[in-house]
Amino acid sequence: MKDLKKKIELTLIEACNGLECLLAVYLSNKKNRQINAIISDETMPFISGSQSSKILNQMIHEGYLKDIKMFISSALSKINTQNIYSEIVQKVYPKPLDKANVKDFLQRIIT
Repeated sequence: MKDLKKKIELTLIEACNGLECLLAVYLSNKKNRQINAIISDETMPFISGSQSSKILNQMIHEGYLKDIKMFISSALSKINTQNIYSEIVQKVYPKPLDKANVKDFLQRIIT
């Protein structure tokens, strides 16, 4: 964050899998707390990152949620993940996230 030369306040919500991610979004929305961005893994128990993105996208289009930027971090190759995400996924980052990718992610969520 020092490289960005900006003060960034983040509230982090951790979820262990895709189902918990959807629940966290639902509960935040119910409390009128806006989630600006989600970073998710593709390979998770219960619901994958790609399936979560599709469910969230549908909820946005149906007016239940405001726009959310979603990002995926995956160890899967680009070929294996091509065209499996909904339109809310802004970018897929390789695992593990390095400093340059974290910087790119932060720049995308603060704009």
